[in-house]
Amino acid sequence: MISDEQLEAHFSRAKIEEINMHVRIEEERKKLRDHFAGLALQGLLANPKLQEQILKTGGACGGWIESSAYGWADGMLKAREEK
Repeated sequence: MISDEQLEAHFSRAKIEEINMHVRIEEERKKLRDHFAGLALQGLLANPKLQEQILKTGGACGGWIESSAYGWADGMLKAREEK
């Protein structure tokens, strides 16, 4: 990561604070996305109707369940932004 001293050589203090704020917001968004995906994954794995399909496709190695969980998470983030 670039130090504040390196940034100050090219940007004003206000610009550095703005950049840092955007970085923090993006980090929090990623944490929230992972949290939402984890909740969606719990629901998908707990659904008895999906258990046979999960086992047939190799469980988490099949890729579809992870994509589905993050798809639900992205939908939740989009819904939050629309409010």
